[in-house]
Amino acid sequence: TRKNEWINRFRNYGIYLDGHKIGTISNNESREFEVPSGQHTLAAKIDWCGSKTVSFSLNEIERKEFSFSGFKYASYLIRITGGIIALHFILINLFEIDFLIWLIIPAFLMMGYYFTIGRNDYLIIEESS
Repeated sequence: TRKNEWINRFRNYGIYLDGHKIGTISNNESREFEVPSGQHTLAAKIDWCGSKTVSFSLNEIERKEFSFSGFKYASYLIRITGGIIALHFILINLFEIDFLIWLIIPAFLMMGYYFTIGRNDYLIIEESS
């Protein structure tokens, strides 16, 4: 199951079982896949970013459920950054206050992390109960 997200709303996640793509999942969608019994790995990818690999075992009568989502604070990060940029332009034009733009540097550093060395932390896979 993929959670409903504001960020990545129009992009599908690729689902990889044992390193092979078995399908995609859209925003707020649930999918079922036939998986043979045994030990497996599961991963998700979107463009060059992805998730950590999750290992699980499955017997012949067992059913496993996983939920997929973007990194935890993605929607807040985008909204806060957009709000700071909008507030900056309002304050600079009305009151000539020019320091507010510096507040978005932490947000850009965090996004830079997820698009570079943390690219396999961009998506999250959790086993559902």
